[in-house]
Amino acid sequence: MAFDGLLFKRLPTGLRVSISSADRAILILDTLIKACQARGLRTFVEKKNIRIGCGEHSARIRISERVEQRHGSTKGLSNFDLLSKRNVAHTPTAQLTMFIERLSLERKLCDKQALPLELQMNAAIVLVCRSIAETRRWHECSAAQMQAFAEAGARVEALRRAQLADLAEVKRLESERKQRIADLVSEAASWHDATTTRAYIAHLRAAAVVAGGQVSPSLHSWLDWATETASSSDPTNVRVYECPVSTSTPAAQKEQANDE
Repeated sequence: MAFDGLLFKRLPTGLRVSISSADRAILILDTLIKACQARGLRTFVEKKNIRIGCGEHSARIRISERVEQRHGSTKGLSNFDLLSKRNVAHTPTAQLTMFIERLSLERKLCDKQALPLELQMNAAIVLVCRSIAETRRWHECSAAQMQAFAEAGARVEALRRAQLADLAEVKRLESERKQRIADLVSEAASWHDATTTRAYIAHLRAAAVVAGGQVSPSLHSWLDWATETASSSDPTNVRVYECPVSTSTPAAQKEQANDE
């Protein structure tokens, strides 16, 4: 990227400096890398950024040069030229700034008149080590939090499943209760119909005897069929056999004692 004869280089080493400051910036970065490697740290390039790290944790390092902007005359420039800042000149200042990544932020070391960047290597190494340590602690805390979240999620899921099971059981019991009530009403209706049928059969027998003194064979056959039909529709015997009388009642125990 050129500005009025100045070339800023975006190298894979994270340098953004002018040609006149490139050698100095490379030397500063080389000194920092060698010092970190002597302390057991490794250096690698990731997505055109140099990183210094230990194990899986690292910090990004970059160096940039401050430039001054000077606005020239706008005479004869179009609106496009003005928006493109064609009238702005960039002048290098030879003042370098080192940026060291620290989690989601960046710490910087700036050139000073009494303390140039070359004399701040110890501070840079300290910042790099702190950044790596903080990144490691953050990942460990994040892993612990993720584990805690996973365990909490498992407990919530187990509680939800238990609640669903309880709700399903309540619904099942309620459905069974309603079905038993419906069966009871149906059995009572069947018993009422059978009782009414038997009463009608008895009435016919009595009426036939009064009328003719005896029941005709055809009527006798029909009354037998009606009696059998009433008995088959009567749920009393089925219910008694399904729910027999308990022998633990006092009357049943007394009868059993008499038999013995």
